[in-house]
Amino acid sequence: MLLRDGAPLLSPKSFAQMIGPVWTFDGKNGDDDKGYFMAYGLGVHWLTDKAGHRWFGHVGEAYSLRAGFWINPAERKGFYRYVTMVDEFSTVGHCFDRCP
Repeated sequence: MLLRDGAPLLSPKSFAQMIGPVWTFDGKNGDDDKGYFMAYGLGVHWLTDKAGHRWFGHVGEAYSLRAGFWINPAERKGFYRYVTMVDEFSTVGHCFDRCP
């Protein structure tokens, strides 16, 4: 569904609203988590990888799980990562470049 712009569940307009940013970091309007969150939609995070590609998705961090699900709409690719049994005191990791 995410690689098909919401079809068949969402209209193109609804999908655009879902992934469109409602907040974009401008250097002083919030906490970007050390450069990680640059824009945020309706539960969707936008970020740019080291090669300059834009991705949207969502992170999961709860109960010893660290996970992420990401879509690159320009290249029509997606992936997910997850690690379980993460020590609650370990450094926070968002599972985009790597999981902790």
